Amino acid sequence: MKQSRQPVRSWFSNWFLNNKAVVSLIILLLILLNLFMLSKLPWLWSPLKGVATLLGIPIMIAGVGYYLLNPLVDRLENQFHVNRLITIAVVFILILGLIIWGVVTLIPIVQAQVVSLLANWPRYWSHLEDFFDAVGAGIAF
Repeated sequence: MKQSRQPVRSWFSNWFLNNKAVVSLIILLLILLNLFMLSKLPWLWSPLKGVATLLGIPIMIAGVGYYLLNPLVDRLENQFHVNRLITIAVVFILILGLIIWGVVTLIPIVQAQVVSLLANWPRYWSHLEDFFDAVGAGIAF
């Protein structure tokens, strides 16, 4: 009959390495130590910060767009049995069309507002001057 030998466990192993709380705290300490050491290398992070600033917003918009449009693409693909690539192309064309329609619709409105502002600018300016003259003289409205 073979006897299996179990290794002799020390007090350190019994008290510390078998305790989940202590092991978790040691791992947390090592992670924080790594973060502290990485914070001491600003020359390493400055180029990465520039890249993250440049690409961060477009990547976030793409991620949000994916999660918003993926159910629509899945439904169109499953319901109408159209190729996924064609479905994505149609959805992108629709979104591009909506953006173009919005810009074309807003341009005349913004143009009318700017023309109205420029036409009434002398009156706005005189009211503003009168207001500051009254405030400077101590007369309250």
